[in-house]
Amino acid sequence: MRKIDFEYSTQSGVPAALRINSLPRYLRGALHQSYYPDGVYTASSVEVIKNDIAYAKKFGFNLSAHPHQDR
Repeated sequence: MRKIDFEYSTQSGVPAALRINSLPRYLRGALHQSYYPDGVYTASSVEVIKNDIAYAKKFGFNLSAHPHQDR
C-alpha cells in the first residue's frame, strides 16, 4: 500500500514537498490547451495526442492538466 504524506518547510510550516512512500516527488506540469488546425479544439488523430504527450515528457513535464468543457 502506498503512503502519501508531506514534507513540511522549516520556515513557514507549509508543505514543501509531496512524498510517496517517504520519497519526495516534485510535480512539474502545464495546463494543456492545444490548438489543432484540423479540428480547432479536437485532435485529428490519436497520434497527434501521443506526440503532445511525448513532447511534454521530453521537456521534463510529469503532470498535465486538461481543462474539461461540457457542451
